[in-house]
Amino acid sequence: MSEFAQAGKLQLNSDSFQIFDLPRVFDLDEARLTERFHQLMHAVHPDRHAGATEVERRQAMQWSSRINEAYRQLLKPLARAQLLCEIFAGPLDVLRTAMPPAFLMRQMQWREDFEAISLDANRLDQVDALEAEVKLEGKQITSQFAQTSIALGQSPSADDAKLAADLLRQWMFVEKFLDDIEQQRMQWLEVLPS
Repeated sequence: MSEFAQAGKLQLNSDSFQIFDLPRVFDLDEARLTERFHQLMHAVHPDRHAGATEVERRQAMQWSSRINEAYRQLLKPLARAQLLCEIFAGPLDVLRTAMPPAFLMRQMQWREDFEAISLDANRLDQVDALEAEVKLEGKQITSQFAQTSIALGQSPSADDAKLAADLLRQWMFVEKFLDDIEQQRMQWLEVLPS
């Protein structure tokens, strides 16, 4: 395992893009990512190190775990976007909840609509419509993020870093709201007669 890390001069704390030797950009070639994942996992698989020293076996396990973690992070667009923001603009201030007024208004309307719908399990069609609307908004946010300098792998201006962070916060809200819708749907399915 140490040969693997030394050859690439990688450390366990290398960022996920470095581990996979991929450019730090939002739009990734997922086929290349998956191919590289299989190559790396083959190199560090614990079975390949069964006859190695205890230290080398432990390193292989650590690398296997880190490669899995990096793969999951790069495979998920939101997690990949968060990583890019951290790399190019520093940690996201999760306590900062300020959002553009138009988005706040949509967010409040979605919540009100969802609260009204969630009281009646027979309104699944309305849930589907609300979910489609929120997903469309999520796609628009993702598309906007993909145009930022951070997503393109460039050092951002202060304004672009703020824009990317704002979009990321909106995206996180959309993902959380979609999870809430799914949770409600699952609750309804548990109580609906078959």
